[in-house]
Amino acid sequence: MNEDTITGFNDYSQRAKFFAIYKGDSYPFFGLVEEVGEFMGLFAKAHRGDDMVARFGSEDAVQEAVVKELGDVLWMLSAVCHEMGTSLEEIANTNIEKLQDRATRGVIKGTGDNR
Repeated sequence: MNEDTITGFNDYSQRAKFFAIYKGDSYPFFGLVEEVGEFMGLFAKAHRGDDMVARFGSEDAVQEAVVKELGDVLWMLSAVCHEMGTSLEEIANTNIEKLQDRATRGVIKGTGDNR
């Protein structure tokens, strides 16, 4: 493992803060929606029939574009967590606890946040 390898959510978040150059603590909230839109835009174009391989040059390049957009989503989510005084690690752990509880109670499928 080299020094550039991320070792977990906390490591990622600490390193990502270096690039947090914006005014106003609401920016990441709006930016998160924008980045999710860019990520979904790739799928929308593919769904409508665009030749994504022709656009990007190869299947690997399409995959790389998707991964880069997901990275932008992760960065914004990390910034949102920072602005809210929480962390990606706390969010991940809380989510797993919620899902485990739902699985234990047999309500993974269904609707409503508090099922």
